[in-house]
Amino acid sequence: MIFSLKQEYPSRKYGRRWDLAFLLWLGRSYHTNIFDHARAVKDLLKAGIDCYMSIETAEAVGATYHHRYVVSLSDEQMIIDKWVVLPFDLHHDVPCQGYLIAAPDGEKLLFVPDTPYIRNRFEKVDIIAIECNHLSESLSKNIQGGNIPATVGRRIRHNHISLETTINFLKANDLSKCRHIYLLHLSDSNSDEARMVKVVHEATGIPCTACGE
Repeated sequence: MIFSLKQEYPSRKYGRRWDLAFLLWLGRSYHTNIFDHARAVKDLLKAGIDCYMSIETAEAVGATYHHRYVVSLSDEQMIIDKWVVLPFDLHHDVPCQGYLIAAPDGEKLLFVPDTPYIRNRFEKVDIIAIECNHLSESLSKNIQGGNIPATVGRRIRHNHISLETTINFLKANDLSKCRHIYLLHLSDSNSDEARMVKVVHEATGIPCTACGE
């Protein structure tokens, strides 16, 4: 993730104004296609906008030595203007971070991109945006049917979170303040959007929305 906290913009997703000028998700923060996600980074840096990112991401986009680059270290809280951002490690085949972001009014957003599981636990989060990549049975069926190579299937299981694991994670956390859950990065061939949204809503009692790419 690369983000700046300089200006305001209206967010239809959250129904309020978040003071984020840019919130650019690099869920696959070190993949070969990183430049498809991060084309604007150099323009942001040239415009004098501080960009926060992991060391690996900065190396990949060539921002390591730019004076506007600020390193995002896991488990080290950052205070940016009146925002509080806590990066934390995820588990992926490339370096990847999740973020707990607290707005000036105290409202919290938990952002969890590509990972097969999350060790951390969180309290009193208002909005959760979390990967929910696949249905385990659909993935197994596609592997057995020859639609997906076994090696690809193993990589998906080892790097992306299933519906079942997503629900277990949500139930293990304090959802007392959570008012909406957003499901991210649904697989084109191994997911069922309507079913996943329905199951998460039924399991948590919280409104749920699946986000497109």
